Amino acid sequence: MSTRINPRENKNLVVRLYKEGFSGDPRGLNRFFAPNYRDHSFFGDLKGLKAAMTSFHEAYPNIVWKVEHCLADGDRVAVRTSLNIRNAVGTARTVTSTSIYRIANGKIAEHWGNGDPLF
Repeated sequence: MSTRINPRENKNLVVRLYKEGFSGDPRGLNRFFAPNYRDHSFFGDLKGLKAAMTSFHEAYPNIVWKVEHCLADGDRVAVRTSLNIRNAVGTARTVTSTSIYRIANGKIAEHWGNGDPLF
């Protein structure tokens, strides 16, 4: 039996990820990602993503992600985001990223992306 693909629901999942998932406790990422999640860009898997988010929040505790553009087509969602960060010496900058997610059974199963260097 095939699963019905709803691009609007997939898009909403990714937007919620940036508003809720990336702004809080990394353990909450389980709500968004499949247990067998695969990251083809940076982190490898869900464990790697959680470790990176923990480190990121320790370095930049007051970040807020902004979804600039988000497009969905079938099981894929493309998103361009930005966030303003301030480093330990008080220098502020805007960091942007572009990602493509594959959604399966209501969870993020895969990610491909790139972004600005943090420093």
